[in-house]
Amino acid sequence: MDSLSPNPADWRPTTDVGRQYQQQQQQQQQPRHQSLPSQPVSYNIPTDAAISPPTSPETPQLVFNRAPSSTHAAGLGFTGQTYPAPSTVVGSLPTNPAPATPGYFPRAQATTPEIKYDSQPTVTATAWDPFTQTPSPGYGFHNRDDSQNNLLDPYAQEASPQVGGGGGVGGGGVYPPKNSNFFLRAYHWYEKSWTQSWTMGFFLFCGIMFAIGHHLFYSSLDGKPAHDQMRKLRYGTALAFLSKASLVTAAILSFRQRAWMMVRHKILSLGAVDSLFAAAEDLSALFNWEAVRRAKLAMLLAVYIWCTPLIVILTSETLTVVPRWQVENTTCPEIRTLNFSHEETMDWREGLKINDIYENSASIWNTTMATPEPGNPDSFDYWVDSSIMMKTVASKAVFWGKPVMRKDAPTEICSKGWNCSIEINFVAPGYKCTELARGVGSKVKKLSGALPRFTTDDLLPKGNFSYLAVTDEGEYPPQMVDSIAAGVPKMKPPFPKLLGAFKTEPVIWIGYADVEDLEKLQPANRSVPGWNEAYTPVIFGCEHHEMNYTVSLNYTNDAQTYTIKKKKDLGKIIDTTFVRNKKDSTDGTWDNTTATPESNFVLARDVERYRRIGAYHSMGRQMRKFINGTIMMPFYIANTDLLSTRLWTVPNFLPVHNFQDEIEHFYEEIVLSMISNPSFVSVSWASDPSQISGPGKGGNSTLYPCTRQRIVNSYRYHFTELWIVYSVSIVMAIGAVVAGMLAIRELGSMRDTKFSSIVAATRAQSLNRVRWDQEKDIKNLKVGFGLVPGVAGESTHGFGFEGDVSQEKPKITRSPALQMMDWGGNSIRRRSRQSGFFDGDPTLAQAGGQAYQPLSGGGQSQLGLSSPPAVQVDSSQTGYSSQTGYTTQTGYGGGAHPYGGQQA
Repeated sequence: MDSLSPNPADWRPTTDVGRQYQQQQQQQQQPRHQSLPSQPVSYNIPTDAAISPPTSPETPQLVFNRAPSSTHAAGLGFTGQTYPAPSTVVGSLPTNPAPATPGYFPRAQATTPEIKYDSQPTVTATAWDPFTQTPSPGYGFHNRDDSQNNLLDPYAQEASPQVGGGGGVGGGGVYPPKNSNFFLRAYHWYEKSWTQSWTMGFFLFCGIMFAIGHHLFYSSLDGKPAHDQMRKLRYGTALAFLSKASLVTAAILSFRQRAWMMVRHKILSLGAVDSLFAAAEDLSALFNWEAVRRAKLAMLLAVYIWCTPLIVILTSETLTVVPRWQVENTTCPEIRTLNFSHEETMDWREGLKINDIYENSASIWNTTMATPEPGNPDSFDYWVDSSIMMKTVASKAVFWGKPVMRKDAPTEICSKGWNCSIEINFVAPGYKCTELARGVGSKVKKLSGALPRFTTDDLLPKGNFSYLAVTDEGEYPPQMVDSIAAGVPKMKPPFPKLLGAFKTEPVIWIGYADVEDLEKLQPANRSVPGWNEAYTPVIFGCEHHEMNYTVSLNYTNDAQTYTIKKKKDLGKIIDTTFVRNKKDSTDGTWDNTTATPESNFVLARDVERYRRIGAYHSMGRQMRKFINGTIMMPFYIANTDLLSTRLWTVPNFLPVHNFQDEIEHFYEEIVLSMISNPSFVSVSWASDPSQISGPGKGGNSTLYPCTRQRIVNSYRYHFTELWIVYSVSIVMAIGAVVAGMLAIRELGSMRDTKFSSIVAATRAQSLNRVRWDQEKDIKNLKVGFGLVPGVAGESTHGFGFEGDVSQEKPKITRSPALQMMDWGGNSIRRRSRQSGFFDGDPTLAQAGGQAYQPLSGGGQSQLGLSSPPAVQVDSSQTGYSSQTGYTTQTGYGGGAHPYGGQQA
């Protein structure tokens, strides 16, 4: 029989209910076309020849389009027929054949303008063209809530928004542009594409990212001042909590999969199943030995879940607050240094004012003429004495035993609350000392061709002096006796050539008795045993030199200390040798000092150099005055100002250890003390030594490199401790996710412990045999998860008692492509069978429904049509995986459902 002719055996009259069903199908398949007419239209079938309508007009036959393949089973419909493939195709779109015979579905023919698409061939659309039933290239819009059956049905099209008339393949609809809102696109992607099995990996990734963020946050705080401690610690705790929450969520999801897998493959007591499913939330469940023994990995994951709060506790201790030196290499204001070249240009007659305050020299001057006469060689100034300012500063340094510090200097230089250190460089005088003899009977060496006036025999233990210092040989004496005010000589010019000349700088000759223990009382006279052994005579000499100093000044807790980092000798201030016991007064002055060579004398007429050497001489003279003199034994008879300095000790009234070095430091303290008095003309800005500082504020123009330090509470990040905690947690979480993924692969889908899932898994009739509220040994009952008898005798997945449940061994998962092919074919055959497509056609039943076996029963469908008898599915033929446990319901008739569900 021709396959295109109607089969009388298959004819069913179209009743009112059938027409209603037809209209429902049109509304479902054409949701977008509001412009289509409501009256019946003819459906154009893409075949070589149109099918003739039924001969009886009272019983019209509704014909649905079928798939292009002549061998493909038909979809849902009231008749089932096969059609040859279309003969005319434009591009990838079928063309409509001639309209159906007018009178069966009469309609007016109308045309619309031709619409062109960039991505499709040009087609002609009419206003009454129906929505074609030919499937589109894609499967429409679906979401994750659709069943697999719907997802695989090529005829299940979800309505998508269109603009304009027509639509579908060959229609005139124009799709609007995609939503440009990123969040909406992300939400639609989540609804369509996100799968629950990705959730574990997502939370694992989030946990790792939060751990890295925690590390970066603490690294940014390491070493910084601990400001706003509570807030920073809260932020760190929040990151630790988020990391912990993400990792434990991934572990819990994995734990559920392992728990379901265990009950699917093993028979456990009810108590063990309770403990297994409650282990992640009930700590006592971890102590069920059967659950631990039979589900080791799942219970290990539960232990990990309970231990994850330690992440927050242990990582919070990795950021601590400790006192630490905060060091800054920066610039500081108000830093001063010394520049004695300003002494060369200082004219005491004119004076120098800075901020309305006169600057001072280190020396006091006399003059040869009350009114200076420029160009007159007999009009000059000559040195008299150290200035009062110089004497005051020297006395302060001597009495304080350290360099004098300017008031508020630490705050002005370092800023309040800070310590700082600076390094300055300047040229100034200094004493260079050399040891000449040590020990009883030692021969004294010469110093610059000269010898001291004493030997070691004058010192203890042979002599009577424990201390002997001669510091005034060659000292600058008064120059003229007959003079008037300001030292102007009464005699007429020309004045003596050597008037006011610096012939030499006195050499400091010091001898003292050294002992091993200065704190121990030594023999007071020769009658005391040990006198000769207790004392060691030492002689050394010191010469006045010009030095290039590099000094580090430290201001700590408002106290000043200094360190001479470098001291370069620039030579003797006056390079002459004093001649003892020879007086030369033939130069017209009262200065009988004799020194050689005369060419190295510093003359008053050499004004600039003379003024600078005069400042050096003023400073050295103050130091020499304090150390000159003697201390004689017995009875400790002192005739010296040494006892006013820090250079002597009690109870023996002896000089300090390393006395030679201490003499040099003693003079350095006097030199550095000059910085404390900005009214000295030699005190300058360290940033620009050519500028005299004066007592005023310098401001930003005086900024000079410095290093500031202060003790602050700062953050300390314990990197190792944090990553030990996170490494262990992350590794265990990765292992948990891997175990969960393997369980999902074996289960076939992701499981959960929601109420609906528990209800779906407890439908076995055998569970009703137990009185759950009265059974004494209910916890010892053996249960498992698998195929169990349902209400109507069908098989369904759920929990059952031992003997009632059929559990399956783990199967190797087939290729996803093969599974999709099986699912698609079985879905079409199942829907065709439900719609009665195979009824009365043995050929089609043999070709398309071999897997179906008729069962007893049957009934009347909701549409009033004759429904097929109930059928049963052989899962081995359909390819439907029994591991999924999916059950469905239909509304087409009563009886048993092919997949084990109960029909509506």
